[in-house]
Amino acid sequence: MFRRRVIQLLGALSLSTTASCGNLLGGDCVLLQTWGIDVTVTDANTRMPLTSGVTVRLRSGDYVETARGPQSATEAPRHLGAADRPGLYEVEVTAPGYRTETRSNVFVEPE
Repeated sequence: MFRRRVIQLLGALSLSTTASCGNLLGGDCVLLQTWGIDVTVTDANTRMPLTSGVTVRLRSGDYVETARGPQSATEAPRHLGAADRPGLYEVEVTAPGYRTETRSNVFVEPE
């Protein structure tokens, strides 16, 4: 009998956006973006990060986003989303061989 494993979600961060003006690029203002939600997905039994096949979907009302996953094998196994989008989110994680895991009422605060 195949037993499906549980995915553990770690981490939800506040939205933090910084604007700075100065002599950079001839005095232009530069907007620095950070992610509102930062999710690391681990196996609940081994506590090891899942590195392939993971999909993290973020929903806030009618807005739906697939979080940005690792771009290379050497990048940390984090899934990032909700940049510059404060609000109340539902976070859904799927991975082959694991039960779908959902967290509701994940709040991203405005800066």
